[in-house]
Amino acid sequence: MFYEEKKLNIIIITFMVSFGSIFLCNQVMAEKANCKGLVKEREVFKKSYSKARYLEAYQRLDKFLQTYSKNESCKNQNLDQQLWAYSDLALTAYKLKDPEKCFQQFPKINQLQSYGIEGEEKAKSAILHNYKMCLGLKDGLKTALKYDCDTYGNDFCRSFKDEWIEKLESKKAFKRDNCKSSEFEEAISLKTVGQKGCLVLKPFSKDGDEHMCPKIYWQKGNQKNELKIIAKLNKLRTTQAEILDESNCCNIGKGSLSLAKEKSKILLRITSAGRDCYGGTAAWYSYEVYEVLLKEKKLELKEDISIYYR
Repeated sequence: MFYEEKKLNIIIITFMVSFGSIFLCNQVMAEKANCKGLVKEREVFKKSYSKARYLEAYQRLDKFLQTYSKNESCKNQNLDQQLWAYSDLALTAYKLKDPEKCFQQFPKINQLQSYGIEGEEKAKSAILHNYKMCLGLKDGLKTALKYDCDTYGNDFCRSFKDEWIEKLESKKAFKRDNCKSSEFEEAISLKTVGQKGCLVLKPFSKDGDEHMCPKIYWQKGNQKNELKIIAKLNKLRTTQAEILDESNCCNIGKGSLSLAKEKSKILLRITSAGRDCYGGTAAWYSYEVYEVLLKEKKLELKEDISIYYR
């Protein structure tokens, strides 16, 4: 009797171990299958996106990625596809005109980029494009700064965030009227401050690893004179003018320039935001005001509350 009971117990234990192994095996297989599902999920997303069903596309992919990121078996798989998926969400948030949803994606993107994903260069270009698109939304710049500083910024970022936003929203009459006849994408008329001609921005360019920062010219008729940047570094909270900084100057472009008049002085404001021009994870928020000295062909830096952090 005792022998038969012991034999039965061994059979039961063997069955339980076998069943547990099968269950565990099935669970692992299910997890692996779920990991592979990201590629298919992006295809479904693309179909909804192409039909302009942006909210549907966003919600489905966002829900999938939330589950995916919690799965320990998947977190370190398909990193390139994860990078593209979060970029997809940012672009879709832009289409939804929702800066909050857009800027929620970039901490996740930065985390993925820190792994050094093979073949991510093409994705970087798309991510930077989407970031700049979202900055152009109503309250985009303010939302980016608030979200970045409050979510994963440093003390420096948080300390000057409110000052930066206050300056951005100040009632000082910075205006921009485009010069339609200009050959440059970013060109503003000096008529708003009682002068002739335009201020034009020669855009950022690069040759291999060499970065050529933008330059500002005073264009009057057929004449075009470069305005030299003068920065009194000892009096300002800056290491150098942002338009001369090769790590940041690629973010200065269309929409960055605006003009105001203060008594007899012409003031040029340059604002921009973006990621490190060399592909790093640093975030930049530039806000500078220059006095425009047309006769001297100079731009003299008067105010700088630019923020950056890594």
